[in-house]
Amino acid sequence: MYIRNFDLETIYGLDVITKFFREMERLDIFYCHWKSNEHLREGLLGITDLDVLVEKGKTSELNKVLFDSGFKLFNAMATHGYPAVADYLAVDNITGKMVHLHLHYQLICGEPHLKGYRLPWEHQILASRQYDEEENVYVVEPNMEMLLLIVRSVMKLRARDWILDKLGRHYFSSDRLREFQWLNERISPSCMIELTDTLIGKEAAAQIEDIITTPTPSLKQILRFQKSAKQTIQLFRTYSPLYARWRRTVRELYWLCGGVNKRYIHAPVPLRRISASGGLLIALMGCDGSGKSTQVQAITKWLSWKVDVIPLYFGSGNGSSSLLRWPLKLAAKLLHKVPVNGSARDQVDTSMDYKSVQPSLFKMLPKAIWAVTLSIEKRRKLRQATAARNRGMVVLCDRYPQNQMMGFNDGPLLSAWLNHRWQILRAIAVWESQPYREAEIYLPDVVIKLNVSSAVATKRKSDISLEECKRRVNAIDNLQYPAPTRIVNIDANQPLEQVLLEVKHAIWREF
Repeated sequence: MYIRNFDLETIYGLDVITKFFREMERLDIFYCHWKSNEHLREGLLGITDLDVLVEKGKTSELNKVLFDSGFKLFNAMATHGYPAVADYLAVDNITGKMVHLHLHYQLICGEPHLKGYRLPWEHQILASRQYDEEENVYVVEPNMEMLLLIVRSVMKLRARDWILDKLGRHYFSSDRLREFQWLNERISPSCMIELTDTLIGKEAAAQIEDIITTPTPSLKQILRFQKSAKQTIQLFRTYSPLYARWRRTVRELYWLCGGVNKRYIHAPVPLRRISASGGLLIALMGCDGSGKSTQVQAITKWLSWKVDVIPLYFGSGNGSSSLLRWPLKLAAKLLHKVPVNGSARDQVDTSMDYKSVQPSLFKMLPKAIWAVTLSIEKRRKLRQATAARNRGMVVLCDRYPQNQMMGFNDGPLLSAWLNHRWQILRAIAVWESQPYREAEIYLPDVVIKLNVSSAVATKRKSDISLEECKRRVNAIDNLQYPAPTRIVNIDANQPLEQVLLEVKHAIWREF
């Protein structure tokens, strides 16, 4: 029989995790944290993942617990997901920490990037679970956890481990050794032998006795246990050896590509996990000094821990730019001709009457080149944003093109040329304004306005005059977006940490 003994008032950890475990017990759903309990505290604080095994047959109750606790389903991509394991994420209200819950309906384990075995021991684990008086959650019984650790270690063995062992790097070292020694203080040798005999066989039980009486298990001991348990463990294999090798290699390559893409390329290709509710395009708007770039960097880091995110800079200043515009930025810095720095990049003269005053083509050329290259860049980034959102990714935009205010604040730069007497300049102006018009068709899902006073903004950005700052603050305030775009106003005069927390919650509500 399953044992119930739970004090609902004594769970410790982040509030969102506390609520989840409390609701699980209140609705009579059996669970236990089934591995790596040596650092369970880190999991309860949202530092590492939580691996929770749950009983089957209570799907509706479990879904209610997850919903009421604030957890949301995220679909792992084919190269990252495993059968009978669901990924749920939540955000703690107080700290803003993201929590990753691996919900296991079955024991899927094995090699990294493959998990090619299913151990049919779920009932035994839940039936023998124990209540952790220190952490106030149910955990797997120590003898069972030790057996799982050794069996999982056997399943993860690869040829390179033998080579590394010959070079002096023990297979049981670092985290695995620490976990082994922690469990070894909590197990009963006789219980371990009996449990192994029951689940795997007598020969394996004899070998495990040798392992648990050694301070640091050697690779030879693990290999002997592998040989004695092989016949039973092979019954739990999901894939044939050849197919398992191919599948693991492909998934490892995807994992490597995902890491490179996340750090350097930012291609609109989801390789990890995406929200079950679809992609999301978020634009952070605010004048200089509101903290847009800082917030985008922090939110990108926060989300990309578990979710596919692509950050895009739609401005014309010191953020990332295309290779086409990079030489112009470099030339501007050297020659101080093209307005690209933070204080002057938006100060474009839109009041000139080109019917009465006709500047020379030579004088108009630098501005036209800058505006056209910027338009090309925005077209490419808009296509990138569209593809990423359609594929389920989160697109995080620092600024966003708009067609409401001409000549500055990420609006068209050549709008004054629309009435020029020269046809070629009118055509250039129409072409240049196209991505700004398209941005009004394919709107963001959420626009977060970081509202800051002109006084605070000028303190943070001393290179902007008070009058110019007031103009930009008013421009951001006057930007309008039709439904279904949701506008969230956040007071950016607050300390950075408080603003970041509010931005996190505003984004999380959209998933």
